[in-house]
Amino acid sequence: MKKVFPILMVSILGLFVSCLTGQYRPLNSRLHAEVIGTVQTSFSMQRVTRSAINTQAYINLMDAASQKYQENIDVVDITWAIGKQMTDGNTEYKATGTVIKFAGE
Repeated sequence: MKKVFPILMVSILGLFVSCLTGQYRPLNSRLHAEVIGTVQTSFSMQRVTRSAINTQAYINLMDAASQKYQENIDVVDITWAIGKQMTDGNTEYKATGTVIKFAGE
C-alpha cells in the first residue's frame, strides 16, 4: 500500500496539470506562411471541454490579431492556461498564438 499511494498521487497530479493548459492548431511545416507576430488575450467562460476552450481561445486570438494586423491572417500554435476562478463561477483563461500570413497574399 505504501508504494501504491505515491503512484496514485503522481497520476492524479499529472491529470490535474494536463487540464490546466492546452495546445491547439500547431503550425504545419508544409504550410507556406510567413510569421508576422504574436497575440495574447484573456477570456472567461465556464470550465467545459478542451474543445470548447480551444475554440474560444482561437476566436479571441483571431479578434485580437484582426485588430492588430490588416492582412489575410490566421492564428496558429495556440497555447492557453487557466488563470483564476472568477466570483461569478466562470474561469479566466489566458491564451497566446502566433499570427501568420499566407505566402503570396
